[in-house]
Amino acid sequence: MLYFSKLKIFSIFIVILIGFIFFIPNFVNHEYFNKNIKKFNLGLDLQGGSYLLLEIDSKPLVQQKIQNKILEIKKELRKNKISYSSFNLNNKIVSFDIKSNSDKILLVLNKNKINYLPDGSKEFNIEQNNGKIILKFSNNFISNIKKNALEQSLEIVRNRIDEIGTKEPTIIAQGKDRILVELPGLRDPSGIKSLLGKTAKLTFRFLVNNEKAEFGFELLNDKSNNEKKYKVEKKII
Repeated sequence: MLYFSKLKIFSIFIVILIGFIFFIPNFVNHEYFNKNIKKFNLGLDLQGGSYLLLEIDSKPLVQQKIQNKILEIKKELRKNKISYSSFNLNNKIVSFDIKSNSDKILLVLNKNKINYLPDGSKEFNIEQNNGKIILKFSNNFISNIKKNALEQSLEIVRNRIDEIGTKEPTIIAQGKDRILVELPGLRDPSGIKSLLGKTAKLTFRFLVNNEKAEFGFELLNDKSNNEKKYKVEKKII
């Protein structure tokens, strides 16, 4: 009777197992196998590329939103037949003189559509001082504007990057006012800087239907006909 040591039996088993492993690919669907392989994206440190850190200038947008709010407040005051004068904007503080009942003014300014954000917090705090109303815009109001600006900017950057067909870009927010862009394989960042550096601004305004309107509008020229003018609301949508 033949006798094999345990070491020999184990060695034979290992050889058979290795042969079986190498033989398996002959029976495997290679397309399915390759499709399910998880691919690892090489970072900029391994394959090179461009790294950009963009900063959002939200100051003009904040000022525009405050100007829109002033127009909205003026419209509401006139609607309620409340007399006012000397509107003044200094940084993020608005003040104006009143000649009407202050209680009525406070009631108008504290309406939901005037002074409340979607989360229920106030857009501005109201103070009274010697016949003057002072509106101080809240941090929540400013933060909400910056948050929306960041989300819109991220979408714009993604759309512009998609135009050049860069594969596997990384586009993420950094903090409250910055966007990180990593473009693997793109050695020259000058073209992408030029593309992302262009300011895109499209505004919409309502036409003024009331020809007798005296406040809250301006005249814009028709580019195709210099003699023609449009009366539009100052408030930008």
